[in-house]
Amino acid sequence: VLLCVLMIAANAMAMGVRDRLTEVAVMRVLGFGQGTIALLLLGECAIVGAAGGAIGAGAALALFVRGITLGAVLGGTAGMFEVTSAVALQGFAIAIILAVLSGVLPVRAALNVPPATALRQTT
Repeated sequence: VLLCVLMIAANAMAMGVRDRLTEVAVMRVLGFGQGTIALLLLGECAIVGAAGGAIGAGAALALFVRGITLGAVLGGTAGMFEVTSAVALQGFAIAIILAVLSGVLPVRAALNVPPATALRQTT
């Protein structure tokens, strides 16, 4: 499941970075270092991951804080599913980590595009 989420997040981050390619080129021409630009773009990835993680963890905590019986789902086998605040916090942290990891390759690719080439492209 995490691999699928990582692939979906990587696609979303790649589209976001690709949309900002001209902005990256302008920042490089103005003298911003590649590290600063990478930090800004990965920070945006972290913010997106934090927003998604907060929504997901909050919804899971609200829905399953008292637990839910999984007997109907498991075919009569007794089971209980409960989300504690620690589990919700772990999910939140994982969402941020996956978002940042999914942005590493697109950010690296954007930084390797020469500014003149990026500024010449129009969408």
